[in-house]
Amino acid sequence: MAIHTQQSVSGFFGSVPQLSYTAKGDAWFYTAIGVEARRRAEDEFYASPDPDMGELGS
Repeated sequence: MAIHTQQSVSGFFGSVPQLSYTAKGDAWFYTAIGVEARRRAEDEFYASPDPDMGELGS
């Protein structure tokens, strides 16, 4: 029995989302995204390093 899964991301917009269209009329979405992480430091507390930034286009 297979378990249905899908891709997802939890983060924030790092730029203003843009919607444009190709020459064929297909929609193109683009934005920069940021994902925050929390890592356990050596002193047993959690540290919040700078967010990882990436690009998202579809």
